[in-house]
Amino acid sequence: MPDTPEGLLGIGANTTSLPHFQTSAVQQLPGILGQGVLINQPGEEMVFGPNPGNPFAAVSGAPITNQFQISVNGGAFQPTSGAYVDSGGVDGDIPEALVPGYSVGEYLPAGTTITVRVPGPTETGYTTLYTETVSASPDAVQVTAGHFNTGNYIFTQMPIYFSYSPTGGTIFFNLPSTD
Repeated sequence: MPDTPEGLLGIGANTTSLPHFQTSAVQQLPGILGQGVLINQPGEEMVFGPNPGNPFAAVSGAPITNQFQISVNGGAFQPTSGAYVDSGGVDGDIPEALVPGYSVGEYLPAGTTITVRVPGPTETGYTTLYTETVSASPDAVQVTAGHFNTGNYIFTQMPIYFSYSPTGGTIFFNLPSTD
């Protein structure tokens, strides 16, 4: 039995928790079901197997990626490494280095905007994933000494597919379904 809390589903390709979980439980599903999982919170469904959606962006690493760039309140985009796309991250976290003037443990003030972009085939070379306007504490984004964590907000905005291919995984950000 682990001494620290573990994820309930643990769907990411690069989120092993040795010695307890060598791979995601989803990867252990038979046949094509183990290829990945779609979390479609707006559509109120989870789908196991190949991605049934239409992605508008993708990053390597699932759920931990090094491909996010973050802007706070319209400031310059800053790269961040080890970012988590984490439905269990509740309200999210932002590294202290990305928000000068705030200390670890503080919450960003209500109205703060966080924009996340990833490399993509546009004129700028980037695709905006989302912009979040932070709500009031205790439902606000917290400043951390650790890594950026999307929290659940991104999952309320679009279907997100976690693939186990290639090694380390890929996250696909899908357009909303039209059915």
